[in-house]
Amino acid sequence: LDLRYITKTCCTTHMVLLDWMLSPLISKESKAMKRLLSAITCLTLLCSACSSGPHTGEPQGDPTAGKDLNYSKFSDVKATFDNEHMEIILPLNKYMMSTSEGLITLSANIYNNNDCSVARGVPSGSTGDGVEIKPYFQYGIWNKDYVSKYGYSIDHDVTKIRIVTLLPHKEYSEAQMEIYSECQNTVRQLGDFPARMPEANTIVAQADLEADSAWMRDEDVKKWHGEWEQCLKDKGISIPKDYYWAPEVPGDKEKEIEVALADLDCKDRTGYFIKTMNRRAQYQAAAIEKYKPQLDEYRKNLDAQIEEAKKVLADHGEPLPSW
Repeated sequence: LDLRYITKTCCTTHMVLLDWMLSPLISKESKAMKRLLSAITCLTLLCSACSSGPHTGEPQGDPTAGKDLNYSKFSDVKATFDNEHMEIILPLNKYMMSTSEGLITLSANIYNNNDCSVARGVPSGSTGDGVEIKPYFQYGIWNKDYVSKYGYSIDHDVTKIRIVTLLPHKEYSEAQMEIYSECQNTVRQLGDFPARMPEANTIVAQADLEADSAWMRDEDVKKWHGEWEQCLKDKGISIPKDYYWAPEVPGDKEKEIEVALADLDCKDRTGYFIKTMNRRAQYQAAAIEKYKPQLDEYRKNLDAQIEEAKKVLADHGEPLPSW
């Protein structure tokens, strides 16, 4: 099972939930509107809620993708563990929107959509409290300070950042909601969503797919995973057959934290997690070499959209959100 499917399903799930919550207000489906609302939710969660706990099934990736990637040329490339922002920085990250860039483009899109509605006589949307930034544990836990408090849970914010959230009022009439929905379909949306993930059907997504597929097939990665799993077994902790990135999480919170700390101890003892993420970084570096002209052009276009988004915020007197 490809982990990208699980992670993107997270955003899809929240899009369905938002559609259900707003269904009394929306007279007809609007893909762009749901994309905007989903982007807010996915940025809030950073798609961590669906990817921080134990995944089901051993990841396989694409069986043919990335076979020409040679990681050994990039042995000096390493993953960066950003404990402050609770992210793992990999080479392809520079071609994706950062969290800050995601906040900027999302805010600009919200203003543009709201301006379109207001120009057509719809009252300005209501302002929310901001977005909550969650820890990023897509391939298992790794931050000891966080895990010591919360175990495998990602229900606790790393931080909360205020952005403009001009969403529809419950008091909107059906006609006003129709206008709001039409604006979502006609206003150009800036940036890629969600942040910290490659936009589907782009050169970044292709490079990411090839790198991750090669990484998942790597015999060293499988060996390192086996060493970590054996360490857990030696501690009396097993990983069920249908799990891969974490042992089964106990229902009792205190026991959950004990298992989580044992998980981290085994990662430290075997070097499994650092070695695995470094190898993933090396495959990404190889994919960047393969697609560099296309990736650079993609990022150039994305940068132009981000600059356009910054101008929108400046025109509305809105400070740039950052993280």
